[in-house]
Amino acid sequence: MFRFAHPEYFFLLIVVPVLIGTFLYTQALKKRRLKKFGDPELLAELMPNVSYRRPVVKFFRHDCIGCFKLHDGAGHSTQPTRKSQTNIVETD
Repeated sequence: MFRFAHPEYFFLLIVVPVLIGTFLYTQALKKRRLKKFGDPELLAELMPNVSYRRPVVKFFRHDCIGCFKLHDGAGHSTQPTRKSQTNIVETD
């Protein structure tokens, strides 16, 4: 079972639909500006290396998934860890 690392911020889930709406608005704005600039088919030929999938992937990876900090408790111990120190000595 998952539990939130900071449940006091649970109300911030409201921000996710706002982020999605802003992203969709900016994508539509980009498309409108390209149509205003010229013929979309001609512009597609002039911009062969433009990726239309990359901004979508980056949005969901950074913005949506980054909003949630889920913590399942696995791998976390309550015992203090001992830090080891390594000394490197150069000899001639």
